[in-house]
Amino acid sequence: MEAICELVDAIPLQELQALGCARALLQHRDLRRKLLANSVSLKQNGIKTTFARSWKSPMEQSPRVCPGSGPGSGPNWSFSSDRNSPKPTNLPSVLSVHSSTFSAKTNPTSDTSGASEQSAEGVACPRGSGWGGSSLRLSLQSCDSIPGSGNGSRPLSSTALRAPSTAAPASPAGSSLATNDLHLDLDHFDIDDLDEDWESSVAEPAPQALSPPRCQPGREGPPPKSLLSKIMSRARGSDVGSSPAAPKPGLLMATKSHPDPVVHDPALERFRGMKFPHSAEMMNIFHKKFGLHCFRTNQLEAINAALLGEDCFILMPTGGGKSLCYQLPACVSAGVTVVISPLRSLIIDQVQKLKTLDIAATYLTGDRTDADASKIYMQLSKKDPVIKLLYVTPEKVCASSRLMSALENLYDRKLLARFVIDEAHCVSQWGHDFRQDYKRLNMLRRKFHAVPMMALTATANPRVQKDILNQLEMLKPQVFTMSFNRHNLKYDVLPKKPKKVAMDCLEWIKKYHPNDSGIIYCLSRHECDTTAAILQKEGLAALAYHAGLTDSSRDLVQQKWVNQEGCQVICATIAFGMGIDKPDVRYVIHASLPKSIEGYYQESGRAGRDGEMSHCLLFYSYSDVTRLRRLILMEKDGNSHTRQTHFNNLYSMVHYCENVVECRRVQLLAYFGETNFNPTFCKDHPEVVCDNCSRKKDYKSRNVTEDVKSIVRFVREHCRQAGQVNGRRNTGSGRYTLNMMVDIFLGSTSAKIQSGIFGKGAAYSRHNAERLFRKLVLDKILDEDLYITANDQAVAYVILGERAQAVLDGSLQVEFHETESASAIRRQRASMGKMSQREEVVKQCLSELTDTCKTLGKVFDVHYFNIFSTSTLKKIAETLSSDMEVLLQIDGVTEDKLEKYGAEIIKVMDKYSEYSIQVQQFQKGAVTLRTPQSFFTFPNSGYL
Repeated sequence: MEAICELVDAIPLQELQALGCARALLQHRDLRRKLLANSVSLKQNGIKTTFARSWKSPMEQSPRVCPGSGPGSGPNWSFSSDRNSPKPTNLPSVLSVHSSTFSAKTNPTSDTSGASEQSAEGVACPRGSGWGGSSLRLSLQSCDSIPGSGNGSRPLSSTALRAPSTAAPASPAGSSLATNDLHLDLDHFDIDDLDEDWESSVAEPAPQALSPPRCQPGREGPPPKSLLSKIMSRARGSDVGSSPAAPKPGLLMATKSHPDPVVHDPALERFRGMKFPHSAEMMNIFHKKFGLHCFRTNQLEAINAALLGEDCFILMPTGGGKSLCYQLPACVSAGVTVVISPLRSLIIDQVQKLKTLDIAATYLTGDRTDADASKIYMQLSKKDPVIKLLYVTPEKVCASSRLMSALENLYDRKLLARFVIDEAHCVSQWGHDFRQDYKRLNMLRRKFHAVPMMALTATANPRVQKDILNQLEMLKPQVFTMSFNRHNLKYDVLPKKPKKVAMDCLEWIKKYHPNDSGIIYCLSRHECDTTAAILQKEGLAALAYHAGLTDSSRDLVQQKWVNQEGCQVICATIAFGMGIDKPDVRYVIHASLPKSIEGYYQESGRAGRDGEMSHCLLFYSYSDVTRLRRLILMEKDGNSHTRQTHFNNLYSMVHYCENVVECRRVQLLAYFGETNFNPTFCKDHPEVVCDNCSRKKDYKSRNVTEDVKSIVRFVREHCRQAGQVNGRRNTGSGRYTLNMMVDIFLGSTSAKIQSGIFGKGAAYSRHNAERLFRKLVLDKILDEDLYITANDQAVAYVILGERAQAVLDGSLQVEFHETESASAIRRQRASMGKMSQREEVVKQCLSELTDTCKTLGKVFDVHYFNIFSTSTLKKIAETLSSDMEVLLQIDGVTEDKLEKYGAEIIKVMDKYSEYSIQVQQFQKGAVTLRTPQSFFTFPNSGYL
């Protein structure tokens, strides 16, 4: 081995750098030289040294290097010392790298495709990600545990739980203290805690990662308990030394499969990879603070671009991981990141989530007391503010001179890291949720021109995207977009019967989601109240939420629903939900027509944020269009141009509902400019197939231009046109609604007029005749003129549209798809596959874990899903293991979280891991196994 090392030393530097494994080789060589230099120094002081080599050189391994392995990718030296003379107080720590315990011998399943590999820092690297490398584990042993030192504590690997004092890699030169170096107890983060004493306790920067770790001063008394021991002690009482109850299963959870293919933009190639000065620290925080193991599409590129000081525009669907794109850079960067977010509830939820990760975040909103605000401003004025993320509303930015003064002070001291504009579609007047104060945020670019800016949204078509960049004066941003497809959502449109829509909702919920959380969106406050009352009367825990309630009542309803305490379904107006990040919403029902495609996409997108299959159901009736048109006309702050934009948005939504042929996903994504989406997605994923794709009938289109010409001539001759004072009244009143026109066209005995086109459409079913007339309105061949009656009712009368003449001229042909009647439209049926016994146990375990998190949420005053997300709990349950090392491989599980909440989680998992051991020991032959709640008897073949 020494000969190999000498050979590597003899290779010229330029030739070394040409090798694929050059970086790893050079790191190994540098560390070996430092260790040898230390050896010489120690020998001169009379200390005997021994080096043991147990690693394969990079030339013997795969040349790929795991990201974040810089600090831990040195050779596997084991360094020890002894000396007869008195022991010096500042001996270097003992550094040893052991082979991963997850070897093929111990864990035969670890070679499964998609399994994790253990990097030199204990980082789980997904196979196939290009992060390869041998499976190593780095252990740090302080001099307290050197043989003969009087402390025999066993070293802990980084995949096990370490004490908070373990040194982390240092920040790159010039950056502030990394957040992962600040081991704060932010369970109840209060700005009062951040006093001068605290600052002095963290003033000393961490040592450089590649230098030998500094020895901690010796402690008197018994050796301190490891973090692992503390948790096991709290979970199991005195039985601390017992080994984990279950063997380690294959680690299959490090990678997450998504049906959508990843399309790389060559223009963003320079932001890929781990080649940047910030990469080591970024990956350390990514793993240790956020508990994540792999990035989602475009996350890494966007984070790298932000850390390199670029302006960024990030367009990702709900649940795509937008928040990480600014939260991770905020933890790595020096200074304060200011996040502008539209709703107080959204801000509080984000800050609460960051608190559970021990990340210093706070907020300034209008409801903050003067005392609280003063403490925050005091922290911002300090030499090195501990606050990493400051959340504010756009109104606060525009109205508060005190906030602006604080930002100017940070800017002058180069401590203003970046501005983040969340929900950036609110900037654009073309967006569905335009807000004036958002439009004024361009003053941030003018006042703080050197500060990078990041804008994020989940709902913006190409026109809105362009307007956002123009309004915020982001001239040359890096644009990161990905597919709008929510692969876990199932879209359905059902015909609405206005007087019984509440009962239809009830029937559907009881059939498909009897015990799950959901949202029902209603058009008016009255409808919210009546729908909730009907559901309550039928035994479903439902509450109304709308602007007519007091603030305290709304907060109470929201908390009951979020925490699943006496409220399963919330009946709300569309204002609800923007600030709620409840991940386990299993269905969103629209009992009324949404105002726009953007609004529908965002509202329906509140379902399934945890990645689990969820339903998006829309009850559609064209009668809702008239009601919505009236609301648009009544808007006080809208001009004619804005109203027309809202009308266009509304009719785009009607198009979506009326189209019973084209895939719902294809329609939604085409609206957002995504025209290359795979049209067979639904059929390839039957569990989330939309209603249109699930229909077996192949609808044929036919040319109906001659029928349409007759309709246009009739409207021109018999209907009063917009702005016409004395319309023609050859026969009839001159004012006809669409339903009246359908009666005339079909030849109904109740028709108001029995001439002209009367009976011309007798071959059509009523269902298709109604669809034809609605199509003519949507295609602007006909139009509707809104009229308010003396009883304050809105009525829409048919008039000619702007494209009517093109039909008469023959320059416009009309194609129409005839479909079966609405009553014959097949409603999808849930196919509930029979669960295996193991699946039943996993489901039972998940239920207990969820209940445990709810209890912990009350104790720590956080939402239960901010302790561990639904998807994280599901993966924990699927392991049926209480092994710490297994749990730490799961996304969302960090050492800090296990330190806070691990004891209660372990108590639950212990019961189920015992069951898992029984299965493994007795699955041969017919046996009866005792489970935590019941007994299962398995046949000879077993069930695994």
